[in-house]
Amino acid sequence: MTELSVANQTLKRTPKYPYGVQTRAQRRGGGGKGQSERSWRKHDLIEKFMNRQLPVLAKKGRGCLIDMHAGDGQETPHPQPDFFAGGALRTTAALAVVAARRWKADVILCERQQSSRQLLNGVYGGIARILDNHQGLLDLAPELAGYAWLAVLNDPNGYSTQGVDIMASLANLNPVSDFIINFNRRSLTRPLGLTDPDHPRASVRSSYRSGLEHRWMLSPDEWRKRLGKRQVIATTPVSLSPEMESQILLVSNFIAGYGK
Repeated sequence: MTELSVANQTLKRTPKYPYGVQTRAQRRGGGGKGQSERSWRKHDLIEKFMNRQLPVLAKKGRGCLIDMHAGDGQETPHPQPDFFAGGALRTTAALAVVAARRWKADVILCERQQSSRQLLNGVYGGIARILDNHQGLLDLAPELAGYAWLAVLNDPNGYSTQGVDIMASLANLNPVSDFIINFNRRSLTRPLGLTDPDHPRASVRSSYRSGLEHRWMLSPDEWRKRLGKRQVIATTPVSLSPEMESQILLVSNFIAGYGK
């Protein structure tokens, strides 16, 4: 399947709701997870990191691309500034599938929401292995350890579902494992702004504690340490919507062109 055909299949499932911040009801109805007309910017950065690493990884043998938060296959279109550029859809699932075909790798897509997973199966069911939760990756430990390399995409809607423990397990399973992570800094800076640990509302107290527990995520070098890798690079944070400030991290033992 070519990149164009992947994009065309995904295009059939356009968002049901306008761009911008969406309500929980809209997300349940298929509108997507906090979609924004600027979401293509983070996907472009993810793709650039993939193009940086995969040519090097592919030389080691057959690998596996993993998308830990594949979604439903719907996303915002890439802008088309002229007749020859842009226009394709840039979901992480599509990026993984296209890259797997190009670099002769296997691909695993994980999505915990059943309704989203059904849509995902409709597009990629015959192309990729689809799991109902990234926890299921641990059940594939012997298989994943046997690949020449792993490339893991991690693009959740908020820090609480990032799955750092799963990523650390994958890093231990296979030493040749790269992680391309979208971290929504704004999802963490909100709870860090809370000041009352004894607030009368339990939800506020829980958010306060969660912010303190996860504030390490604001440091790219802490991601490197927790995944047991030698190198990390991080993009400048970019505001994509009132709810999302995206920072893309590449964590690896070897980053092509690192330090140049």
